[in-house]
Amino acid sequence: MPQLAAGSQARLEQFAHSDQDNAMIISDKLQPQDAYWYQDLATFVCDGLAACGFIYCPGDIMATNSKWRQTQSVWHKYFHKWVVNPSPQALLNSSVFFDLTTVHGDASLLNEVRDKMLEKTKNNSLFIAHLSRNALAHRPPLGFFRGFVLVENGDNEKVLDLKHNGIAPIVDLARIYALQEGVAAVNTLARLQAVAGTPSLTKSMARSLIDAFEFLGYLRLSHQARLLSAGKKPDNYLPPKTISRLEQEHLKDVFKVIKTLQNNRQVAY
Repeated sequence: MPQLAAGSQARLEQFAHSDQDNAMIISDKLQPQDAYWYQDLATFVCDGLAACGFIYCPGDIMATNSKWRQTQSVWHKYFHKWVVNPSPQALLNSSVFFDLTTVHGDASLLNEVRDKMLEKTKNNSLFIAHLSRNALAHRPPLGFFRGFVLVENGDNEKVLDLKHNGIAPIVDLARIYALQEGVAAVNTLARLQAVAGTPSLTKSMARSLIDAFEFLGYLRLSHQARLLSAGKKPDNYLPPKTISRLEQEHLKDVFKVIKTLQNNRQVAY
């Protein structure tokens, strides 16, 4: 009975200001009278995570939701449906549940589900096309003349959304490349390293994306550390004025790399 982490926790990419995403996969030998035990376990774990500062998932993607506390055969059906019928909800689910890892229990149950899923996604042009179009929703905040496109945070300050307009697009691209090539890795850097030199991504562009992801992570971590040191809640909204001119130019190059690869996906599909 593996307990599963999903999303950024599964990718080992969680920062401050993260909620919890988790699930449970149970052997098909489950007896109906034992189902309540797993429900109680899920409640105990999720409540414990909340007490440690990992807030409950606003979208209810937790093992306390019976939909995400199912037997292996049900999970097989979930992934099959999401791949063969890539509806908007299926694509939303894919952004979370295609990033799963076992944190406790028999890892073979999840591995078997993932292996079958990858057989369906590998070279599946229709599914990859839908996934690619969905991933283009997060665009880097770079204007026509290499100027930052800023948004307002809650304090009416002009900021960059590092998570949704910088990190998320790279995570999405890495996931697409991995699913297209049948790569089982979940961590974003591991995915990019695994697909480097494949038909999906050249070695040069893989190195550029890896550098971009690491730089964005550095900026995000530094920004959140500054907020915590000032007694403020951490967030992902970076005021450009808080970083050096050199870092600003490097950030623009990062956004340009992301934009180029997104455009390549748009042309390809």
